[in-house]
Amino acid sequence: PLVFKETRLPMLTGFKTVHTKKNGALYLDSAEVSSAISLLAATERSQFARFILGEINVSDPEKLYGRTSDANAKFIFGNNGNFDTKLHNMEIFWKQVITKKGGNFFDYVDLRFDGKIFAR
Repeated sequence: PLVFKETRLPMLTGFKTVHTKKNGALYLDSAEVSSAISLLAATERSQFARFILGEINVSDPEKLYGRTSDANAKFIFGNNGNFDTKLHNMEIFWKQVITKKGGNFFDYVDLRFDGKIFAR
């Protein structure tokens, strides 16, 4: 099983199904949140992302996204993995652009494409 060392994890939102075990414990559908779990694992390996990522939304698996507490922009990660690289690109974009223009300047920052970052 995956064990997270950090006690502060981003809030998980947008899931559709919550199951109940016989003992009353609630749990999420693992298929629905599998990409989010992989993103959480990559976040734990990132010195930067673990401190700024405040939410991960799974409502559309193709557009799995995160938000930070400092910005309204959606950081779109998608569901094709490679989250370590995407978090690294997020950090570069944050340091080079967000710190200058502000986090509320953008609606989204799309990190799904290799070697390219799209922002609007």
